[in-house]
Parts: sequence; C-alpha cells; structure tokens
Amino acid sequence: MIFFFQGYDVFWAYLLLLFPFFSALVPVSSLLILNKAFRTGAAQRQKGEYVNPYPSYSKRHEQFKLGYYEKK
Repeated sequence: MIFFFQGYDVFWAYLLLLFPFFSALVPVSSLLILNKAFRTGAAQRQKGEYVNPYPSYSKRHEQFKLGYYEKK
C-alpha cells in the first residue's frame, strides 16, 4: 500500500476511510439536539408554562406576556 511506502501507519488509512462516516454524523447529532429543544418547548407550551426566550423581539405580541398563547 502507498501508506506503508510513505512511512504512514495503517491506522491513518482506516481513519481516512472512516472520515465520511464521522462527518455524516455531525448533522444528525445537531438535528437530534434541535429536536430535543423543540420537544421541550412544545411540552412547556402544552402545560402553559412556556417562557419566551426572546422577550425583546416580541414586545408587540401581547400574548407573550401571558405565556405562549392567550389564556382565557
């Protein structure tokens, strides 16, 4: 193999072969983290205990003072 010819250990050849697998896991893990955050917010909204994380961007929406939705 060319790796042995250049003086590299065979470990680096396997690492290069596995690189696409590890790089493909990056968006999957970020999607899992985002999904967990979304589910947490949805559960809080369902219970009526949602806290708006961006209150300064929502000043014109009166329902954010009461929660995520208007409580009747």
